[in-house]
Amino acid sequence: MPWYKAETELAPALRNYLRLSKWHYNFGRESMKKLAVIVRDKEHQYEALRSSLGALLEIPSVKMIVLDHEIDMHEAYEENMEFLDEMEGERYSNNKANVDKYGFKYATLDEIGQMLKEADIVIPF
Repeated sequence: MPWYKAETELAPALRNYLRLSKWHYNFGRESMKKLAVIVRDKEHQYEALRSSLGALLEIPSVKMIVLDHEIDMHEAYEENMEFLDEMEGERYSNNKANVDKYGFKYATLDEIGQMLKEADIVIPF
């Protein structure tokens, strides 16, 4: 089959695919409004913070929740937490040390459970 004939036969299918892909892409972006990132493992706290920052570029509400441990603060982590605050992300913890030392908002396990119920997507670390 000559290339021009294949191109003309495939064009309508390709257009339909692209139209549907665009619809799915836009539908997903419009419907996903809340994201919760849970950090239980201390070893993954930096990765969770970076994921929260990246998500804030596309999702209006991102909550990073640190459970049961005090974060290991270092310069890079502190800078990224400042970026999270500037981009209006939220930081919660059930550990009082994070609240007192690093400016997290305190949340009980019940409140955290409610946040997770309200989130469209939950990313555990």
